[in-house]
Amino acid sequence: MPLLPELRDQNKMKIPKKIAGPVALDCEGPLTKNDNALELSQHFIPDGERLFTQLSRYDDILAFMVKRPGYRAGNTLKLICPFFRAFGMSNQDIMDFSAGHILIMSGADRLLQWINENTIGFIISTSYKPYIEALCKVVGFPFQNTFCTHLDLDALRPSEEECLKVRRLAEMIVSLPSLEWPSNIKTLDALPTRVKEAFAAIDEIMTDQLAGTYLGRYLDMVEPVGGEEKAKAVRRGCEIAGRDISDVIYIGDSITDVEGFHLVREHGGMTVAFNGNRYAIEAAEVACLSHHSDILAFICHSFWTNGREGVMDMIRDWKSGCSFIEKQHPVFPFMKEVLKKERKNASFIELITDKNRVSLIEQSEQFRGHVRGEEIGRLG
Repeated sequence: MPLLPELRDQNKMKIPKKIAGPVALDCEGPLTKNDNALELSQHFIPDGERLFTQLSRYDDILAFMVKRPGYRAGNTLKLICPFFRAFGMSNQDIMDFSAGHILIMSGADRLLQWINENTIGFIISTSYKPYIEALCKVVGFPFQNTFCTHLDLDALRPSEEECLKVRRLAEMIVSLPSLEWPSNIKTLDALPTRVKEAFAAIDEIMTDQLAGTYLGRYLDMVEPVGGEEKAKAVRRGCEIAGRDISDVIYIGDSITDVEGFHLVREHGGMTVAFNGNRYAIEAAEVACLSHHSDILAFICHSFWTNGREGVMDMIRDWKSGCSFIEKQHPVFPFMKEVLKKERKNASFIELITDKNRVSLIEQSEQFRGHVRGEEIGRLG
């Protein structure tokens, strides 16, 4: 399915006449504290948090351990859709709930305003369209500069009998042992036996039992913007902006950003894991841990003014007291205020290397859980 084809017309996008390198941002993580799909599951489905968590970890195993051909990370937002409908959810439910439950990261609105004044920004998110629309209205970001997942729950009209079948499948998934494993395990064979058995049972439910139901049609109808689709969105955003991928700063935090990170790194751009989980830290070049999104302006400006070396200089200076940063950023009124705030909250910026990657994963995931909540922090 094309990514927002009606919005990809260059004339409709907000593009400044003079721009620095494009900034591509994930939404949930760098800009908001939400996991919208998880929160929808919690609100509308009995034991919805556990159901969503099981499906999210099932998605992780398929994408990074099984590596099933044609499967891409981020499909949890597809896998949960039949259950949304089986428990009576509608498009209006998603719109109303999303608009009323946005949790914006401190400084995110200011960061987006600053990006819009200096360059073209793209929000590239696996999140559902109603949630991204609501966020754009709140922070004043042009919705036409976004890539997100289309969902039409009202497209299918199931009978009560059909809904009951799928609700029973949800109960089966929830009753299975949790799909949890140590972070150092990378292959399916190395998983604990109970986890492998639970994964096999969920796989049978999703690929055989659910796929054969009327509501299983959502598995073909919904195409989440995750993994490969995020990388495609980066390419498309660069085409629209008339810039090379080497000019891009990509900011993400999760498993769905890995392929976008790989693409940008391969072309010499800058990749930043903001409060990232293990997948993001393994794929990105810079780790940033903070309660405030506007810290990212330092990284963007340093990359624009002096490329990769500028970011390295900024990281070294951040550790030693920020005197260079204070001299380099006097033109941005909010920079000094941000510096004071970041020092007080002990924000952290570090280059990711083979030597520190394992410790950074532990540190970042712990911080991520503190900022966004333990359950969201543990998800891929």
